[in-house]
Amino acid sequence: MDCYDDPLDVFNIASNWLSNCTESHHLCKSNGDGTLPTRLISITGDSLRLVQTSELLNRPRYATLSHSWGSRNVIKLTSEDLDTYMEALPVERFPKTFTYAIEITQRLGLDYLWVDSLCIIQDNVDDWQKESALMSSVFGGSAITIAASSAHDGSQGCFMKPPYFSGGLRARITDAGLQRVQDFRGKEAYNLSTFSTHLGTRAWALQEKMLPPRTIHFGDRGAFWECRTTIASEYLPDGFPRQLVSPLVRRKGKFQDLWPQIVRLYSAADLTFGKDKLPALSGIARLGYNETGDQYLAGLWKGKLEEQLCWDRWGYESSIVRPRPPWRAPTWSWASIDGAVSWYTRQKGVLETTYVQVLDANTTKYGYDPFGQVSSGFIRLACSTMAAGYLVHPSESNNPEPEEDAIIVSYAGNRELNVSILMDCQDDSNRPPYKLVYLLPFFSGKTGGSTREEGKDRISELMIEGIVLEATCVTKGELSRIGSFKIYKDRMRDGGKKIFRNRVYEEETYDSYERFLNVLKEHGTVTAEEVCTEVISNPKDLDKRYVITLV
Repeated sequence: MDCYDDPLDVFNIASNWLSNCTESHHLCKSNGDGTLPTRLISITGDSLRLVQTSELLNRPRYATLSHSWGSRNVIKLTSEDLDTYMEALPVERFPKTFTYAIEITQRLGLDYLWVDSLCIIQDNVDDWQKESALMSSVFGGSAITIAASSAHDGSQGCFMKPPYFSGGLRARITDAGLQRVQDFRGKEAYNLSTFSTHLGTRAWALQEKMLPPRTIHFGDRGAFWECRTTIASEYLPDGFPRQLVSPLVRRKGKFQDLWPQIVRLYSAADLTFGKDKLPALSGIARLGYNETGDQYLAGLWKGKLEEQLCWDRWGYESSIVRPRPPWRAPTWSWASIDGAVSWYTRQKGVLETTYVQVLDANTTKYGYDPFGQVSSGFIRLACSTMAAGYLVHPSESNNPEPEEDAIIVSYAGNRELNVSILMDCQDDSNRPPYKLVYLLPFFSGKTGGSTREEGKDRISELMIEGIVLEATCVTKGELSRIGSFKIYKDRMRDGGKKIFRNRVYEEETYDSYERFLNVLKEHGTVTAEEVCTEVISNPKDLDKRYVITLV
């Protein structure tokens, strides 16, 4: 077995990777009939130029470039330059990343390269919308994607590996007279070369990673190969164990099971322009639609809508409440806010009690892409119960958790229940004090999380989860989302201490679960009937009768 005693040329390694994958990997083969991008860069002949793919006699094999624009003024195709660039591109103005991408493409034996800033007319909204709607086939149909993984902008290029850096090695070992060959590499080699790079923090890059059949990442750890069958590095070019290949790239498992992970990664990534929140995910959404046929609704799927509507802010940034951005999605969509989000995934035995049923849902597309920008959207649902209360801010609340907003729910005469909530946005927290809002529960029951022994009994963690709404005051029964809530009982972590949102709570607050259920029992149907737009006879679920519309 080759231990690579002599240094290997990275371009020869990359060529071997591409040819082996193209010829031998069944999982990586493309059907070759996807829609081509309108333009490609021809890198043959005396000068580089743009070409119209519709004028090519044969279907081209091309590379795509995944890169971070950064804050520098990258060269762009404009309406004024189109005719000139069809004659010849001004290569003297190309940043280092573009120059290296061209060299890599040529060394891999390909004649065409696609670069977003040069192949989409950047000052033409119509062209941008048409081309951005093709991302699934543009990257999915490429022969290879070249990822400038570590570069913060075009000036830094692809080859950023420090001198004498080693990302792994293969060694001959003699042990008790027996010889063997063993690979040595860090267990985080894959993540450090892909998800944890600078490019991995950019929202557009997630679909540019998932959609192609194969990618070569060039960064400060050298060249790293990733396809749907194997991963390898320039230090261990024969490949790593297959189980290290990301399920997002391999498309292993059902798409709907991957969606929560996709949204967690994507929502935590950065966007230069907030309006791109849905377009930058549209290629993956189209992929999901092609597999499932499910209706896509501004980042959520109809088949799992009740579950996905219970998203909330997630991760280390969950304590950071950001301002609400300009409108780009209905308030019920996680795409309407900035920052990482997540939700509980339901399964058998988990959160089995339901309080809502979606009756109808739709969004109106903005532009050409049914998976991109939207101009409006609604969800019409029937609920069985609802609680009303007054929103109070930390300084006005007696809640034992003063950092969080709360809703005070009155019940049983003059008794009050404080429910801690997680506001979606900073602007939502700036509501006038004691504004009337509504707690709409979606699910309750066992979380499938921790349990504890109490005598002969096994005590399971319980939770009620739902969303916080306020009336739009436009039409009766029309509400917008402003936050989410989770109420736990018997939550056990950290050596048996009961916690909420990773912070220790006092024991006595844990009757909130039962008290909230009592509120719903005593007042829930009355509140729901007062708020709803109509009361229906629901043959599927007799108690879900009160219809509201979320916008």
